Amino acid sequence: MLAEEEQQLRRDLRQPGALLVLMALGAGAVDALSLTVLDVFTAAITANIVLLGIAIGDGDPHTALRSALAVGGFALGVGITARLTAVGRPRPLSVAAALGAILAVQAAFLAVWVVVDGRPSGALLDLLAFVSAVAMGGETAAAARWKAGIPPTYVTGVLTAALSDLVTPGRPRRDRALRLTVVATVAVGAIAGTLALDQLRPAAAALPLAITALAILAARTARPAERPAG
Repeated sequence: MLAEEEQQLRRDLRQPGALLVLMALGAGAVDALSLTVLDVFTAAITANIVLLGIAIGDGDPHTALRSALAVGGFALGVGITARLTAVGRPRPLSVAAALGAILAVQAAFLAVWVVVDGRPSGALLDLLAFVSAVAMGGETAAAARWKAGIPPTYVTGVLTAALSDLVTPGRPRRDRALRLTVVATVAVGAIAGTLALDQLRPAAAALPLAITALAILAARTARPAERPAG
């Protein structure tokens, strides 16, 4: 029985877990880049809302505007992707196709980043914060369509659920393992993003794009999790 349970854990981390882990890796890398260069979070929107409040409290309109643009961009990305991938639509967009559109948004971000040699300033900081947040909002909605309850950009919620499962008898180990893997992978992504900035700054923004490309491959080779009826 134990061997069967371990095999199920491994299968779950591959299908559909691999896609969520890749998205978590990308989210960590994006936030490392955005916080370091843009002074806002574009994936961890909960933290960004706190930054927005701090900026308003400090009377810093520039940072407040950038934070607000990031929150708005994230909301826009979620709304568009959730709408296009909704099951009730006549022809809902697949998760792989949605990620393809997100890849195009990240490519636009990369193009601007390369032009300014990875050192944006002025209004470009605001523009890049908005564009990055749109992409991350889209990825979060795509992740929810793939497997509900484990958003790769909401680490606090994922960790809370994992720890709650850990101390609650009868909860399945399967989702707990995946949640803990997602949390750890966000940190790995942040490390990778920081190293990319330190060593390859002009091309650092290519890292999230490359991770999204891998996520598209994962989405094409695996199936989304079954949703409960009703």
